[in-house]
Amino acid sequence: IKNTIVAFNPVVLEYFGTHYQKYILTKSSGLPVDHLPELSIFPHSYFLTHFLPPYALITSLALPCPFPPFLCYNSTMAQDNSFDIVSKPNLSEIDNAIVMALKEINGRFDFKGSISNIEKEGTDKLKVVSEDEFKLKNVINIMNEKLAKRQVPLKFFEYGKLETSLGGGVKQLITIKQGIPQEQAKEINKLIKASGLKVQSQIQGDQIRVSGKKLDDLQAVMAKIKAANLPIALQFVNYR
Repeated sequence: IKNTIVAFNPVVLEYFGTHYQKYILTKSSGLPVDHLPELSIFPHSYFLTHFLPPYALITSLALPCPFPPFLCYNSTMAQDNSFDIVSKPNLSEIDNAIVMALKEINGRFDFKGSISNIEKEGTDKLKVVSEDEFKLKNVINIMNEKLAKRQVPLKFFEYGKLETSLGGGVKQLITIKQGIPQEQAKEINKLIKASGLKVQSQIQGDQIRVSGKKLDDLQAVMAKIKAANLPIALQFVNYR
């Protein structure tokens, strides 16, 4: 791929469609490159209707960029690589772990006739109940074992205080943490900057984007964050 042309309006698309037929859409369009027909078979309105925002990214198969320089971008120029740091628990695996934990609890002799239970409250809380503190801790231990087997880090969970239930027994609320809190994100940013690596990091909502020209630098950032053993479960995604 030699050039990428950004066509911003119907006039450019009309010029493009009239004079240059041997171009295809890139993956940026959301369609597989190897299954795209030539541009010439599409009406120009198709691009404006189906590819939002209203411009189409188009790549050259062989020809140089036919437009003024401000409309053309040379894809051979060095580009930054990047990845995102996120903290997103797998909620379906948490559900599976709860089901497996309850199955074990209901089949164990020492829990026969027990009120012990694990319930989800919304998408970010669990409520664990039992007759007494000893049994409740056993319920949580069983659940934690199932979570570990399903590769759900326990750092995703924040355990609340033990409370006495109205009808007797005890309960404990557990919060499922999702996203990187701002204060923690700032600490991760400081850690990245202190590494001295030639990368840039930016907080974007509840995640962090890290970019740099060298893949080795990005991998070094990942290694430093893993080695820091932070009190939050993190994943590295969208590596590109």
